[in-house]
Amino acid sequence: MNNAEALVEMLLAKGLPNDDESSAVRNLRLTNSNIFNGSLGQAIRDIVAIACNSKSPTYISNYERDTKLIMTNLIAVAFQWEWLGLGTRVSKGNYLDSLGLTRRRIEDITEALIQVGYATLGRGGYRHHGNAGKSKSTQYYPTEKLLRLGAEMLYETAGDFDNYEPYEWEGEERWDSNEGQNIQIIRNYNEFMRSHFWAQKAPTVRKLLTEPYTGGRVYTPYQNIVNRRVQIRSKTLLDGQPLVECDFSANHPYMLARLTGNAFQMDFYSVIAEGSNCDRAAVKAVITAAIGCPSPQKASQMQYGLLKKGIGGKTVDVILSTATDTYPWLREHSIFLSNKGVYMQWLEGEIAMKMFSAAVHYGIPMVNVHDAYAVNQKHSAKVDALMNQYREEVLEAYKPVLAI
Repeated sequence: MNNAEALVEMLLAKGLPNDDESSAVRNLRLTNSNIFNGSLGQAIRDIVAIACNSKSPTYISNYERDTKLIMTNLIAVAFQWEWLGLGTRVSKGNYLDSLGLTRRRIEDITEALIQVGYATLGRGGYRHHGNAGKSKSTQYYPTEKLLRLGAEMLYETAGDFDNYEPYEWEGEERWDSNEGQNIQIIRNYNEFMRSHFWAQKAPTVRKLLTEPYTGGRVYTPYQNIVNRRVQIRSKTLLDGQPLVECDFSANHPYMLARLTGNAFQMDFYSVIAEGSNCDRAAVKAVITAAIGCPSPQKASQMQYGLLKKGIGGKTVDVILSTATDTYPWLREHSIFLSNKGVYMQWLEGEIAMKMFSAAVHYGIPMVNVHDAYAVNQKHSAKVDALMNQYREEVLEAYKPVLAI
């Protein structure tokens, strides 16, 4: 049994994900992979034979393309342990239309996938007439039959290393004065990583928000692989060898303490957990959410998100109260419910630029996971040291800019 097959066994043992967890269909490059030359290719033809009633080569080609796309996404979301959200509201210029999908083909293909036993139907979709943002897409999940058939897809290249945008801007203003330099760093890093192999391999890009020094984290599909609810990502391989994720401890609180000139206790979360008599994981989730919450007016949305994780409102209040009593600087500098998280993401991105340069310089293959880096064990000590060194350099550089 290879690594991908073993991870599929873990997913199958876990069962179906909660219906709150779903991802939209993505334009995954591996739809043209050689993986479709074998049994998965025959599965495509079987589905198209049922879904497409036309004998026209053009119609059949369109059905084959869309079946590949949908089946590829079904397998990919399983490794995220999420449902595939796929609606049928296709209009000219919208997202599904940009992928080449049509309502008729979506309906025909998904019905055939269920009929043949490759997909399970989850929550039905519905349209919320009062608030379009509350509308939900129909959910699908791959069956054991499809997962076993497509397990090796985990290690297929999921992104195009020859066609991507290193910097993705949310707004029109391009406020990063180092954009050109950083784009070259990202391109050099992606070119270095092109010859290496890891799960859901794709180029890394940086995403920036509209206001200066907000956003700026780096993203790649690897970080979407589930690890909290099912430990899949940390059990994947890098260049065929086990990996370890080098991570900062309490990174956002640490950086905020440094920026405000306060001492930081490395057992930050544990002290709050003890004082509030709450689970440490719950404390971390609440503190992270509160740092990222845009304003007090959005606190109810924050609490709703935490409630879906099993953390009730009273627990949230106790944790936040204990945190500010234990560390008064959190209250003095309005750390919670004031949109501090987007600035921390900028700092994480700046650290990443240094880490990517180091990866190329030292020849260390590494894959970013938000503010962490997955590397082979033999490189972990070096990478840990570099991460801490670069974090201090970035904090010193931006302390005058991000005075809190």
